[in-house]
Amino acid sequence: ENDMVVRTGYCEETSDTKTGVSINRIGLDPGTYFLSVWANEVIESLDNYYTLSLDFTPDRFIETEYNNDFRSADPIETGEDYRAQTMGLNDTDYFKFEIPEDGFITIETTAEAASTIDLAVYNSEETKITDWAQGSAEGPASASSDKISLAKGTYYLVTAGWETVQYTFRVKYEPDPLVHVHSYGDWVTTIDPTTTTEGRKERTCSVCGEVETAVIDKLPQEDTDDGEEHTAKISIAAATVTVKDQTYTGKVLKPIPTVKLGKTTLQYNTDYTVTYANNKNAGTATVVITGTGAYQGVKKASFTIKKAANPLKAAIAGKPTFKRSALKKAKKISIKATKGKGKISYSLSKKAKKAKIKVTSKGKVTIPKKCKKGKYKITVKASGSANYKSVAKTVTITIK
Repeated sequence: ENDMVVRTGYCEETSDTKTGVSINRIGLDPGTYFLSVWANEVIESLDNYYTLSLDFTPDRFIETEYNNDFRSADPIETGEDYRAQTMGLNDTDYFKFEIPEDGFITIETTAEAASTIDLAVYNSEETKITDWAQGSAEGPASASSDKISLAKGTYYLVTAGWETVQYTFRVKYEPDPLVHVHSYGDWVTTIDPTTTTEGRKERTCSVCGEVETAVIDKLPQEDTDDGEEHTAKISIAAATVTVKDQTYTGKVLKPIPTVKLGKTTLQYNTDYTVTYANNKNAGTATVVITGTGAYQGVKKASFTIKKAANPLKAAIAGKPTFKRSALKKAKKISIKATKGKGKISYSLSKKAKKAKIKVTSKGKVTIPKKCKKGKYKITVKASGSANYKSVAKTVTITIK
């Protein structure tokens, strides 16, 4: 949509043979794209023709073009496998990731053909920390880098190849054991205790994923030989649990569930207690209700943590209004996009395209000489992330 070429391919036909090309696995962000087909020579016969097909498969773990500089870097998560493709010396791919606290990373790659992939890690100031090469000249191979020590912060992985090759990669993170302090969530009961057997519970570190387990003591035996009448505890296994959905805030969310047993609404911390799991990031969180007082047993439920609104801010840097008479030569301005979550992209309205206004992947705008009077809109998009929705903002340039 911004007149930027993201991938090219070539095929040729002779009098004896016909050959074709398959441009496989092009990762693209949501948006509008154009396919251009052309001939390098004059076609003498009207009998020449070609066939063309396009297939689309949703995939959040694939490199998306254009990502050839720091500003357009694809956001990735540590510990996930991503698929990518180098297109020779003219294609350098940038990926952006976060380190939650001081620790180490290892870059694992698997090439689908004999090749060498050049890799480098940069910090948030775009300064190279280290670089190296991985691959094999003999055929498909997997490789792993040495451990790279990094402080908490934002980093970039930059990859390039000498030829076209598809590969998968993963940024594997582990906290520094000399610095890392586990940040455990609440205990979750995995096996309920009884009067004859012990139970089990576990909790998970939100940073490194380590799971800690512990034993729950057996339930005490009730003494019924004291001559008094005892009332048996009521099981909450058949209770109805309602938990309101939440929206991501960056903090652990602990909504108090409503627990009903028949027509009776149980009281929190009197009739039951609550523990939670996976209750920080967008997705499905787990609630474990444990009976107490006159009640016993365990009941599990869940609630949804919805993605938060994307906080993208977008505006023209400087005044957005210009006099046509003052445009004696092309005017260059910038769009300031801040606080957006995910990849930032820019697109022109049909009217702006017709007026030959241009915008780059970095938000640099060129207004042509003697541009026609009118209002021209540019859309700024933030693709979102695991915890934030995608969003689009519109800025307007006015020519009087």
